[in-house]
Amino acid sequence: MFLQSKVELFQLSESLEQALEHKHSSEFLSQLDVPAAQQLQAGCGQRSYKKGETIYYQDDEANYLYIILKGYAKLGSLTSDSSEFTYAIIGPGEPFGELGVYQKSFYADTAVALSPLEVFRIHRNTFFQLSINNLSACDALSRLVANRYRSYIRATRCVSMKNMSARLANTLLRIAEQIGKTVDMNGTEIECIGSFVTQTDIGYMARCSRSNVNRKLKCWERAGIVEIHDRSILLHDRKFLEQASSEGELEGSVAKF
Repeated sequence: MFLQSKVELFQLSESLEQALEHKHSSEFLSQLDVPAAQQLQAGCGQRSYKKGETIYYQDDEANYLYIILKGYAKLGSLTSDSSEFTYAIIGPGEPFGELGVYQKSFYADTAVALSPLEVFRIHRNTFFQLSINNLSACDALSRLVANRYRSYIRATRCVSMKNMSARLANTLLRIAEQIGKTVDMNGTEIECIGSFVTQTDIGYMARCSRSNVNRKLKCWERAGIVEIHDRSILLHDRKFLEQASSEGELEGSVAKF
C-alpha cells in the first residue's frame, strides 16, 4: 500500500499536524509506502530557521536530507567567477539536500531560508538503513535526484540566454511553477509570486542585477503584463511571458518590451 499524497504521511504523527495546512503536493513523499513513511517519520528531527539563515553551505558534509514543513528556501551555488546563482525556490512538502545524501558526500548547493522556515531533517544513515530493506525509499530518492537535475538543467539553459527579457520571463514562469499561488482578481484566477521572493532573488535566478529586474518589471507593468502589488508579482499575461522566454520569439512586438 503506497501513500497517495504527502498528507497521508503527515497524518502518521500528531507532531506533523501543521503540515496538513499545505496544499502543495510532494512527489517524493507520495512514492513512499506506509512502512517506509513510518520508519522515516520515526527518524526525523524538527528544526526552525530564521529568514535569511543558511541551512547548509555548498561543500559542507551532507549529513541530512531536509523536508520543508513551513516556509520557503532557495537553492543555489557559486559560479566560477564567485557570483551567486539561484536555481530553485522551494516550499512546503519539498525535500532538499538530496544529492549529497545520495552520494554520501558533500552538498552540491547552498540552501538559505527565504522566510521563517520549519523543516524535518533525516540523517543520511537513517535513510540508507531504511533503503536497504525498502525499495520505495531508494526509488523515491533516485527520482528526487533526477528531478532536481532536470530543474538545474532548466535553470542553466535560462541563464545562457543572451536576451535579458527572455531570462526574466523564463525565471518568473519557473518561480510560479515552483512556489506560485493563484489569487482571485475580479473573478479571474491570476498566478502570484509571493513578496518573500525579492527582486534580488529573481536577479540571481535570471543573471541580471536587481535594478535591471526592477526596470523591466515596471515596463511590463505599464504594458499590463505583470502587476506589482504589496511587493508580490501578479502574472497577468502568461502567454506573453511564455513567448518572451523563448529567444527565438524576441523579435518584433515582443522585443519592444
